[in-house]
Amino acid sequence: MLKKTRKTAAILFCACAIVLASGVHTAAVEAARVRFDNARIAEVYRYAMHRSPSFGELIATLEQLDRIVYVEERNCQHRVRSCLALMPTPGGRNLVVRIDPRQTMFSAVAQLAHELYHAVEVAREPDVVDEASMRSLFGRIGERSCADGADDCWETRAARAFESLVVREIQGGKRPKTQDTPK
Repeated sequence: MLKKTRKTAAILFCACAIVLASGVHTAAVEAARVRFDNARIAEVYRYAMHRSPSFGELIATLEQLDRIVYVEERNCQHRVRSCLALMPTPGGRNLVVRIDPRQTMFSAVAQLAHELYHAVEVAREPDVVDEASMRSLFGRIGERSCADGADDCWETRAARAFESLVVREIQGGKRPKTQDTPK
C-alpha cells in the first residue's frame, strides 16, 4: 500500500512539474477577474500584458470592478471578428468574450483588447444585467454595427480607439527574437 501511495505521489508531482514547465497558465493565476483555459488565449494575453502598458491598465481596471470576464475561443454571430456577451447566470454578473485566437498575434491582441474594453464599459454599469439593459447601454454610448441590421451588434468609438492604442504600443516596441514574435 505504501508503495502504491508513493507511486501515485510521484506521478502527481511529475504531472504538476510538466504543467508548470509548459508555461500554460490560466488567467486565474494572472488576474482574478479575467479567466480563460485556452493555451493560445493565454499566449495572446501574456503578449499583450508584456508589450502594452495600456492593456495592463485595462486589466487593472477590470480587477477593480464587480464582474468576471471569461475569454473563450468561439465564433460570434453576424460574422463579426469578436464579441462580448452576458453569460446566462443569475444577476447577469459574468461576461464572456469570444475571439478567434488562431490568427496573427497582432490581430488576436487587437480583438482581445477591443472586447475587454467593451467589458469595462459594461462592468462600470451595475444596472446592466441582461440583454435588454446591455442593448440600452450600447444604444447610449455606441452605434449599431451589424451589416444585416440586427439589434445585438454594437460598436463604440472608445473601444476602437483603445484597440488602436494597444496595437500602436505593441508595434512601437522592440520586437523580441524569441517565440513571442507575432506569426
